Amino acid sequence: FLVTIVAGFSILYGYSSSSLKESLMRASKIQMEYSKMLLGQKIKEIEIEADGILNSGDLKTLQLTLMEKYDAYRYVTDVNRMKEYLKRRQTSNVGMAQFILYWPKQERIITTSSLDTVEDAMLKPVEDNQWFIYKNEAYFSRQYITDWDDTDDEPYLIIRMERDYLYKLKT
Repeated sequence: FLVTIVAGFSILYGYSSSSLKESLMRASKIQMEYSKMLLGQKIKEIEIEADGILNSGDLKTLQLTLMEKYDAYRYVTDVNRMKEYLKRRQTSNVGMAQFILYWPKQERIITTSSLDTVEDAMLKPVEDNQWFIYKNEAYFSRQYITDWDDTDDEPYLIIRMERDYLYKLKT
């Protein structure tokens, strides 16, 4: 009788542990697929946001100001308007930590955070429509391409994905 009870519990233990393992594997697979879907949605959202900013009237006005012989007041006004526009877009979008506008030839930078956070080494590999990792941060860059002048300095918009958003996906 005792051997039958021990054998029954052993079989029950083996079945329940394998069932639990299978259930945990299925749950973690579903969580991974869900995280992948959320990350894919955020990637598309950032790319669409970049297009929206690069096609905004504020950026076009600033680009024209930089191309023309401008006065200092107009330049400062357009830069401040662009900074405010970028800050509004950043606060209205979850998962986007920083926006950077970068003109490579003139080495001009407009950013929503401190200028100290933008390093030259981060700006060197920037290409149009590219995701890249710099110091464990995910960035997306897209270039504003003008069709009216081939010699102008066309800026890049760089968007840094929020680290907390990625951490939330990971956990």
